[in-house]
Amino acid sequence: MPDDMANQDTQPNMPTKEDFTQPVAVQKENGTQSLLLPAWILEWAAKDSQPEPSRDVLLAELEEAEPFVAPTLDENITWGSEAKVLDPLENLETHLQNKDFQAVLGLVEENKDDPTFRAEAGKTLRKHLNLDDLADPLWQANDLLNN
Repeated sequence: MPDDMANQDTQPNMPTKEDFTQPVAVQKENGTQSLLLPAWILEWAAKDSQPEPSRDVLLAELEEAEPFVAPTLDENITWGSEAKVLDPLENLETHLQNKDFQAVLGLVEENKDDPTFRAEAGKTLRKHLNLDDLADPLWQANDLLNN
């Protein structure tokens, strides 16, 4: 096979003028030429579109709707700095995040007999142990959990 034939098989086909999209002319009512559009597009364009509702209509609909009534809060719900009744592990994590290490030690002393608390608290507490003097209560809590 000659070299020029092998090269022809791998070369891209160059587009011809017929390959490009060409507008198709159509005759309008007044005899001028324009682009041909499918009939369904012309029908769709000829339909009256629904006008957007005016601002007054929207406001009237809002006024007819039932007024918003905010939910009432139970008076027994406490907010702010009052202590929440939480699971001891949640309390432990809260005290650790707040760096209230004395509270951590107190919590461990209260719950050291619970085997589930001991296992989970030990894992949680290990992450916060360091050699800082402020962490002494954490070391004491860790000793309570491990003994």
